[in-house]
Amino acid sequence: MGTRWRGANLAPAARANLMRKDDWLNLINGMAPDEAGRLTIADREQALALAVIRYSTDRPVMEAADVVTEDGYTVPLPEGWDTEYSRVSALELPGSVPPLMLARDVWTAHRIPGQDVLLLVSPQTNGQTLRVHFTLPHVLDEDRDTIPATDREAVAHWAAGLLLDALAGKYAGDKQSTIQSDSVDHAAKMPNYKALADAQRQAYWNHLGIDPKRTVAAGVVVSVGQPRLTHTGPRNRRRA
Repeated sequence: MGTRWRGANLAPAARANLMRKDDWLNLINGMAPDEAGRLTIADREQALALAVIRYSTDRPVMEAADVVTEDGYTVPLPEGWDTEYSRVSALELPGSVPPLMLARDVWTAHRIPGQDVLLLVSPQTNGQTLRVHFTLPHVLDEDRDTIPATDREAVAHWAAGLLLDALAGKYAGDKQSTIQSDSVDHAAKMPNYKALADAQRQAYWNHLGIDPKRTVAAGVVVSVGQPRLTHTGPRNRRRA
C-alpha cells in the first residue's frame, strides 16, 4: 500500500519522477539496519510516510492558481487547496511585467461563514482576477512521486531517524532479568540507537540547509483562519 496525501493536483512530471516503494525502503534500510529484525514492514512504511510529511513542512510543493474576487474585497481560496496543509505565500495581480505582488499589509486571512478566504484591505475592481501562490504537501504513492531526486536522500535520513528512535525504544524496554549472562546487553543498545537517530536527523538538516535551532520556517506563509503572520529573519514578528 502506498502513501497518499489529499489535495495535491500535480503535473504529469510527478509520475516521471516516480521511485518505487521498494527502492525507497531499501534506501532507508541501509541507513537504519535492523539485524535482529525487530522492525516490521509497516514500521518502515509509516516512517516513510511521516518523513514525507516532515519534508512537506520544510520544502512544500509550490503552486499558483487564478481566482476572481467578485466583490473586490474577498478572494476565494483556489481549487486544489488542502485545508490541512496549504498555506498562502503571495497574492499577485497577473498580467503585469514584471509580476506585481500585492503588499502583505493589503490582504489578510479571514474566516466568513462556511469558508476561509483572503480579505483585501485595499479593494480591487469587482471581477478582478488574482493569482494565489500557495503550498501543497508532497505526494508519494504508487502513481506519483513529487519529491525531487536530489532530496530523496534527505527524506530517507528522516525516516531512518524515526526507525532508529523506534529501535531505541524497543531495546530500552528489554528487561535485564530476561537476558542471559552471555548474551548481548540489549538495554545498552538504547543510547547507541538514539545517537544514530540524532545523526540521521542532523544529516537531514544538513542536506536541506536547515538550522534546527531556528524557530522560524523558511519563507513567508499565512495560515488561513489564523491572524498571525510569520516572517523569516533573525526575529519573529507577529502582526494581527
